[in-house]
Amino acid sequence: MRIFLLSHDRARRGTTVARALSERGIVPDGYVFEAYRPPNLRRRVEGRLANGGIPVLAPPTPRVPGASLAPAPSGPAVPTAAEHAKTQGIAVTHVPDLTSDGSLAAIRALKADIFVHAGAGILRAPLLAIPRLGTMNAHMGILPRYRGMNVAEWSRLEGRQTGCTVHLLDPGIDTGDILATRDIDTSECRSIAALREKMDAAQLSFLAEILAEIVRTGDLPPRQPQRHEDGRQYFTMHDDLKRVLERRLS
Repeated sequence: MRIFLLSHDRARRGTTVARALSERGIVPDGYVFEAYRPPNLRRRVEGRLANGGIPVLAPPTPRVPGASLAPAPSGPAVPTAAEHAKTQGIAVTHVPDLTSDGSLAAIRALKADIFVHAGAGILRAPLLAIPRLGTMNAHMGILPRYRGMNVAEWSRLEGRQTGCTVHLLDPGIDTGDILATRDIDTSECRSIAALREKMDAAQLSFLAEILAEIVRTGDLPPRQPQRHEDGRQYFTMHDDLKRVLERRLS
């Protein structure tokens, strides 16, 4: 089973994914690093518009008293994916992007069975068609209900069950076939930071568990296709709503 992590050399997500896999005895055959490009102004503006708008353009909203947005707790620094690959002796394939013909040819030559999304950018259909079994992703919400951004926060704000999903990627946003879902008890989380920390650890552990089973059996578990109408697309939660959630959690 040839497994490759899709990332870029500065991404720390590649390291956290690789560490979760190593706890299940899985060492990837390599990283595929696309060249890191800082987002230009246009891409930043487009990204903010796509995820709830730009505050300076939005109408003013009243602040919610009695709650503040606490910063995430600082822990030990996570090395970049490039640093992790070097210290662990994991092979790296460098490509300028994940879309050009030359890059795709180099990636096809790896003869991958599975890709794991681990900090790369948006993945297009030609790349997703390369691995024999598909490209896996961990999602911090229960699909198909919770697609998109801040889904752990949205599920708690709406008073619904929190959980995570391991699924295959397709060209849509969190619309690929579901491999498994798991409910996660977050009732003890007293802040958004604690909520996200627990959910992130849970989703990576779940991803590693499902991948270990795929390695053991040589095949994917039964796939559950998603219907578009079964889910909702969530966007970045506004700071005022985060304050409401912080107050409820605390």
